[in-house]
Amino acid sequence: MASQLIETKSLVQLKTWDLLPTDVLALIFSFLPRRDRLSCSMVCMLWKEAINSPQLWKHMVIIIDKDLLSDPSTVLLTRDYHQFIKSLELTWSRPYIPLRWLPTKLSEIVKRTTRFFNILTENFVQLRSLKMHWWNDLTRFKKIVYHMSLFLKIQACLTDLCFFNAMLNKCDFVKFIASCMNCKMTVTNLDIRNSFYNVDDELDSVQLIDCIEHLNGLRQLKVDFPVFRREIMHLLSSGRNTSLNMVEVHVFASDMIPIRNSDWRDVSLKLSNLNVALHFIGMLDLDSVVSLLQRSIPLHTFTVTTARAWQNYTPNSCKELFRVLTSNYKNSLEIIDCRLYENVDTIDDILFHLLINCTKLKKFSYRGGINTIELLMHVCQIWSDWNGHVSIEINIRRMNMRTHSVLLGILEEMTSKENVSIKINIARFRNELYFYY
Repeated sequence: MASQLIETKSLVQLKTWDLLPTDVLALIFSFLPRRDRLSCSMVCMLWKEAINSPQLWKHMVIIIDKDLLSDPSTVLLTRDYHQFIKSLELTWSRPYIPLRWLPTKLSEIVKRTTRFFNILTENFVQLRSLKMHWWNDLTRFKKIVYHMSLFLKIQACLTDLCFFNAMLNKCDFVKFIASCMNCKMTVTNLDIRNSFYNVDDELDSVQLIDCIEHLNGLRQLKVDFPVFRREIMHLLSSGRNTSLNMVEVHVFASDMIPIRNSDWRDVSLKLSNLNVALHFIGMLDLDSVVSLLQRSIPLHTFTVTTARAWQNYTPNSCKELFRVLTSNYKNSLEIIDCRLYENVDTIDDILFHLLINCTKLKKFSYRGGINTIELLMHVCQIWSDWNGHVSIEINIRRMNMRTHSVLLGILEEMTSKENVSIKINIARFRNELYFYY
């Protein structure tokens, strides 16, 4: 009797699965790894039809040392469902290759990766997006670079190209960019942050500028400051990339050589619709940040993160930073994100002045100290009067009776307004403000 019940229950479950439409099954299978999808495709015709859904294979992430080396199902699935692949992401499970691999596994990795790209090339797979990051540059990978370049040459509709932390030498990087020239009218986003090592090497600088210059449809560019200062700045001053409207520049503490204000003025005149985002990462002092903020920069986004321990801290450096932002970019700044650890400057007045004068500001985040808790109430009143939905998040390190009463006043003031949502947290650091809508 018990066996009959179990058999009846299993039959009911099978019938329930049979009643599910293929799009629901495809959604369920989207949570499975590729190897399990291959097993599911062999269960029945209904499951095979669901596995054949384009949404399951539209974006493919290939981890070289795992998917191609130890999982043969990746190549099999690529052969069967290559026509659905529109986005390809290539990476490694770690940013370096263990030395124990050198005599044994590298040749096998090259062989299988080459086979993977041959399948894509022979079937004329057309991508929309290609991302390549945490790539290891080795002499034995020249064969992979060659076959990948052949694959890029057949592309005709690429829109997104990303070589973030690819760790290529400059010759190979330029070879990849040059292979994408058939997509020069379709590529809109290009990310070349830390895409090659030894950025002081001037090799192939002319070829690099020429390749990017021919990307006539380019709208967004992400680049490191050394490459931007030496090569991309010259490209922008030519005014040929007229579609470019956003350049994200990532600045590290190791390279802080300013760009002349006259050069920024020439770029602004040539590309009137250009917006610039400056991201300062791991800064050791704010004076060097201020030295890069030339008046003619069409600054749209400004973010800065200081190191946990500043080496060259000078009094009022934080105050000077906010003063320069207010005076130079009050008509262009839309996003500000400042994470100033161990800041001891009193900036309440200049902070309040910045929020009043920067009329285009859409998001403001300040992670540092404020001296008077009443500043929160004034700032919240300013932001709640602006049009659109406003979300306010306040992080408080110490909660005493005075702070508690001020926060209650803010809550009472804001709850009467329908377009304002407010959240209060207890933070580990000093008083922190996040304002955005």
